[in-house]
Amino acid sequence: MLKLYYPRHNLVGKSPEWQLRLFSRWSVRDLVTQPLTAEEFLARPLIRRSRYLWQGRDSLGQWRKFYAGATREAWQECDLRLALYRGQQRVRLLSRPFEPTVRDRIVLARVVGRWADHDFDDLQLRVTCDGLRVVR
Repeated sequence: MLKLYYPRHNLVGKSPEWQLRLFSRWSVRDLVTQPLTAEEFLARPLIRRSRYLWQGRDSLGQWRKFYAGATREAWQECDLRLALYRGQQRVRLLSRPFEPTVRDRIVLARVVGRWADHDFDDLQLRVTCDGLRVVR
């Protein structure tokens, strides 16, 4: 069981109010090799995200997702970028880094919304994280 402090509300632009969480980690998603789809990003564009997304169960048995960089123990503000992927291979970065601010995330959401239905042949539009620091 992991013990970590995670914000009650993990939103960009909001100061974290830390809450102790007990968490059994089941899997880790790396947003560099498994970036967000347009739909995943647009569902919650103002979430503070980082490179690693831990997924598992909390102490109450509820399925939870935690961004490692949003924990007090591994705090890291990360930029997001648009890229084209073929499977897990990034082919091309399309955008400037979008900072973890409300303004930049709203702009990114508008851009993703405009390009989400575009045909990129065999490539997929994805949202990836620029936070390339290794977290153990």
